[in-house]
Amino acid sequence: MCPLNNEFQVIFRKDEFWRSLEGESSQFYWKKFMNKILGFLVGILAVLPAVAIDTYSWGNVRLEGGGFVSAVIASPTVENLFYARTDVGGIYRWDNTYKVWIPLLDWLSQDDVGLYGTESVALDPSNPERLYIMAGTKYFSDGKTAIFRSKDYGATFDTTIVTSLWTAHGNGMGRQTGEKLAVDPHNPDILFCGSRSAGLFKSSDAGVTWANVSTIGAQPGADLLNANGISFVLFDPASSLTATGGTSVIYMGVSAATDNLYVSKDGGVSFTAISGGPSNQMPHRAVLSNGNLFITFSSSAGPQPVSSGAFYKYNITSGTWTNITPQENGVYLGSGGQSYAHGFGGVSLDPNDPNHIIITTLGYYGGQTRYADGSDGWGDRIYVTKDGGTTWYTAFSYKDPSLPENANASLNGNAWITGNAIHWAGSVTFNPFNTDEAWVTSGNGVFHCENVNDSLPIWKFESRGLEETVPLDIVSIPGGPLVTAIGDYDGAVYTDITKATPIHSPKIGTTQSLGYAPLVGAFLRTGHVTDYSTGTGIESDVMYYSADMAATWTKLPTPIGTQGLVVLSADGKVLLHRPTNSSTVSRSANQGPPGQR
Repeated sequence: MCPLNNEFQVIFRKDEFWRSLEGESSQFYWKKFMNKILGFLVGILAVLPAVAIDTYSWGNVRLEGGGFVSAVIASPTVENLFYARTDVGGIYRWDNTYKVWIPLLDWLSQDDVGLYGTESVALDPSNPERLYIMAGTKYFSDGKTAIFRSKDYGATFDTTIVTSLWTAHGNGMGRQTGEKLAVDPHNPDILFCGSRSAGLFKSSDAGVTWANVSTIGAQPGADLLNANGISFVLFDPASSLTATGGTSVIYMGVSAATDNLYVSKDGGVSFTAISGGPSNQMPHRAVLSNGNLFITFSSSAGPQPVSSGAFYKYNITSGTWTNITPQENGVYLGSGGQSYAHGFGGVSLDPNDPNHIIITTLGYYGGQTRYADGSDGWGDRIYVTKDGGTTWYTAFSYKDPSLPENANASLNGNAWITGNAIHWAGSVTFNPFNTDEAWVTSGNGVFHCENVNDSLPIWKFESRGLEETVPLDIVSIPGGPLVTAIGDYDGAVYTDITKATPIHSPKIGTTQSLGYAPLVGAFLRTGHVTDYSTGTGIESDVMYYSADMAATWTKLPTPIGTQGLVVLSADGKVLLHRPTNSSTVSRSANQGPPGQR
């Protein structure tokens, strides 16, 4: 007998059940058996009272940014249409009405998590609603690589899996170069896509199918983390058409110290190397205007380490190269003659004035990001010229920190970004409809300037909706706050997950693990920190303890081993620490260094 409630009960007698099956042939035995089981279950369900099912609303815990945005791409034909691609967090479309980034790949399943690594984006110049994405991460989802195709600005996608042809790595070195993927401005069915190790590929059916057309830049068997291969593909819309209606002239950059710039004059059938460029420099990004190719160079694929770089103009008619790199005290920046080594990354031209150019350094740590609250950080610089590179002014660089009016960055309502610099600035773009505006990417999100041509441009953190954190640990306290540990940017304490909040202080960088003592509200966190205060990075492992629900933190003695996992006893008196890649667990009963094993 199985009582269900005060009104109903189901009586099940096993002897009668089995007796009812006696004499049945084997052919019908199991069918009748399953029918009786099904009838029994249906009977139970029929008399069960209705059960209330909890429903959940899912959304992002708000931080804003928190990871490397590899590029911002502007539509040349639709005003305020921008896309941001990230190395591990998918792609976003800017909503200018609500000032928020809209995620376009949140529909991906856990099995396809590697496709959040977006290596390149292409817009169709003749069909602005069309969007193409190359996505893949070598160490997730078995390296699955896809070309996503959208005809509605990224609201929906069709997918072509290309893993058998090449493998993308959205989180590899050189991920801020680009764009590797390009749509023919005269024939929207033609696309070219550069790869890291397998050469150049072409599609003649709007990205549905692909075929290899060149092995330039190919490095069979190369480590995709460091091999960037083809850095950009660029059509010349002013060139003639091929017999099949495609653009005849195509430029291609390769992340190599020599033989790194190529041109095709037959629509990609063959390519010829262009000589005369800077030696031992890799092309990162290029724009074409008024018969000139403008190219940023760096000593490596980037975004770090970078030791030198340059900015050159190449005249496509005469074949003449001109060094138009910004100078300081008569020395070309990026030439190694400064105290801070760096290259150049982003470049954008005013579509109405080819002499109006904006570029960024890459891997520079001498430009000051200063906020009105007095905090600052050191990172890349941004330069603007209005005479084609003869003279430059700094649209973002060091300003006298003793003067509050010299703040050149804005928190824009987000407290966590305070003290964090624009860095790894591999992409910058003018608003093509208003070149007083520009966007620049950073290792922590996106910054936006609306007065780039003023004497003191203000770059505001503009990353709302763009959530690229890497959560490593979370503690959700019933009736209390949510406490997080994330990669690169510590984590935070949330009393309202819909609002941006300051991150843990003191900062570690990557907080690897959290320990929580629920009886006393104590917390423990561990991580690895690099101190640059002396000018040279000093690395150390750290552990912090909080007795007030993660509001304030006290540094504990240096732990044994690196980072790893930590646990606190319920009363907060005992902590356990297992370092990374270790099978040993250390114990402390006095909040001292975990040394008792």
